[in-house]
Amino acid sequence: MKRLLVFVAIAVFPLALVAQTSHFKVNQSGAFASASLNPDQFTEINMSVSRDTNNTVTTTDLTFFDVVFAQDFSTLTLVQVFGPIPDSAFSGDNTQNLNLNLDLSTLDPTVTFIQTCTIDLNTFNTVCSSTPPTGVIQLSFQGNGFQRTQVITSETVNTFGPTTVRTHSRSDTTSAKVSGSVLGVSFTGGSGTIGVNHNSTLEATRI
Repeated sequence: MKRLLVFVAIAVFPLALVAQTSHFKVNQSGAFASASLNPDQFTEINMSVSRDTNNTVTTTDLTFFDVVFAQDFSTLTLVQVFGPIPDSAFSGDNTQNLNLNLDLSTLDPTVTFIQTCTIDLNTFNTVCSSTPPTGVIQLSFQGNGFQRTQVITSETVNTFGPTTVRTHSRSDTTSAKVSGSVLGVSFTGGSGTIGVNHNSTLEATRI
């Protein structure tokens, strides 16, 4: 079912988006956490949060994609968030315990890119909004040491429909247990990674 979610989301993503280009690029130096979560056969969530530096100023950024199908496959809801979030929403600076507690409704869509689209899969009529969704991302990442990775240098390009995320990374990471909730959906045994970036970069472009 996960492959079906990804395939259909990519196929219909361009229909859900208005014609505009959004772009941001950050230097990542500090703690980060990421997770890919499948709470059920109809939902897939991919997200990462990281400390960033720009001209010696420390910021925090989020990349978040949520794909949810109705149980009868009549509609598809897509939520995208990428860009700066309050520093206070992400706590911890080590590879053992990190926490994300973010109320999406408090984000400013003129600063952080936010879009929620609902697609009727029968007619392909699409309704999109840049109004922040009502809901909280509240996740705890606990390093378990099961797998540790030192990334000397790595370049990746991930595409989610019209959104392309390019990363150049050097980091120390460890596998982590993820628990908490995302927009009202609870997790108790999710998996992810946490670690520390060293002069890495992330660039996201949405056409």
